[in-house]
Amino acid sequence: MALQIKSAIPTKSGEGSSSSSEPSSPSAVNVTDKQVNGSSSKAFSAKKYSGKGIPVTRLSSCMDGTQSQQDYSTRGGTGLHTPSSKSKGNDANGDSGVLERLRKENRELKQRLEAEKDRATSADLEQDLQREKDRSKLLETQVQTAQEKIEEMSREQETLIRIFSEERERRDNEEATLRKKLQDASSTIQLLLEKVRELEAKKSGNLKSKR
Repeated sequence: MALQIKSAIPTKSGEGSSSSSEPSSPSAVNVTDKQVNGSSSKAFSAKKYSGKGIPVTRLSSCMDGTQSQQDYSTRGGTGLHTPSSKSKGNDANGDSGVLERLRKENRELKQRLEAEKDRATSADLEQDLQREKDRSKLLETQVQTAQEKIEEMSREQETLIRIFSEERERRDNEEATLRKKLQDASSTIQLLLEKVRELEAKKSGNLKSKR
């Protein structure tokens, strides 16, 4: 805002112009209009006298910062943000940005935790599967060993059965042979007994005839 101020300044001898010496004549002040969205305000001068009679010019403006903001807002202008409102807006934007960042970090952390959990679960499942495979292989080996032992025992049993069968057959043959021999011996003994009886009978007949 450009101000053009014309004031009467007294000389060194204390004499001034006729216009400035009179107390009633104010200083001539020309104030340019300030355009703010179609609104204008003029600044007027107020003259104050010192104790020595020297006029002191003081400007009083009808439009200060607050008034200009009110005029600007009431005359249809867009609302001006004060530094406090700007700082509050910046704080709100900063807080929302921090919250969004925290939410994003929280989501990423959850995703990482889920991924770690999945990897841990997969690793545990793989370990369990490997243990089951090892156990199954061990059981298969044990079953195979047991099967081989069973087959070996079966062969031994068959061998023993064959041996027992042969031994029994041999004993049966020997028994049959002994029975035959015993029968033959019994027949021989019977013949001998009959011959002995015949001899005794002949001997007793000879003795009777001699008498």
